[in-house]
Amino acid sequence: MIYGLAGVQALAAAKIQAVPGVGKVYTYGRLVVNEADILPAMVTDGKLNYWCCTQAQAQPQTIDRKPGRWAITTYNLDVHAFYALSDSGASEQDFVGLVCAVIADFETGDKKFNLPEGSDVIEAGPLQWRDADARMIVNVLCHHARLALTVTEQTEG
Repeated sequence: MIYGLAGVQALAAAKIQAVPGVGKVYTYGRLVVNEADILPAMVTDGKLNYWCCTQAQAQPQTIDRKPGRWAITTYNLDVHAFYALSDSGASEQDFVGLVCAVIADFETGDKKFNLPEGSDVIEAGPLQWRDADARMIVNVLCHHARLALTVTEQTEG
């Protein structure tokens, strides 16, 4: 089965969602323009805890044709994580622990998204932590991390 960019994004989002403590995960960036939109879209257990798995800005997809009938397609994804900042609640340590848990799951877990034998996905990962900063979502100051994920798929063609 060929997954393509959208399918690979969905597989990565499901893997991230399975990590305990991760909030809502999407395969696209959510747009919120007022506080009423935040609650249903980004809040889990009373805290803004939102992740999205999107195509990378640079080279989201490359194809390398091999001799014969094979092609290697490489998908570059960006994973953005947002977590409400709470100075009194030591939220930075919680956020760093959560990001590290997601990274560790890609390192120690199945690098093929638990797909059946013979799947076209060759490997996913390792997940790389690229940036960390603080960002505002409407009126909520958040910790933000950008992680990079490369997924390779082998297809006939």
